[in-house]
Amino acid sequence: MGDAPLNLYMKRILARVLRRMGYSVVRNSSLASLNAAASHGRCLEFLAALPPNHVSELLKLIPHSQAQLRQDLFVLSELSLKRGGFSSSLAPPAARS
Repeated sequence: MGDAPLNLYMKRILARVLRRMGYSVVRNSSLASLNAAASHGRCLEFLAALPPNHVSELLKLIPHSQAQLRQDLFVLSELSLKRGGFSSSLAPPAARS
């Protein structure tokens, strides 16, 4: 047996053992893609739960949101998109005055 077939054989054994324990091996690039897709899905669910008249403005602010769970956007929505308070740091640079 050469090195290449042995490596493939070991990978298959390791994959089987991990699968029996409820784990699987995924490439980092695939995992990053899955995480990004899940994040976009959560963002859409979040926007769907907000008042419809706020969604278009909040969509513009998503790139400026710094909160992990979009709490900053939620607060803006709850305050009827009020400007000039602590949450005004989300405004795009051109909108800040």
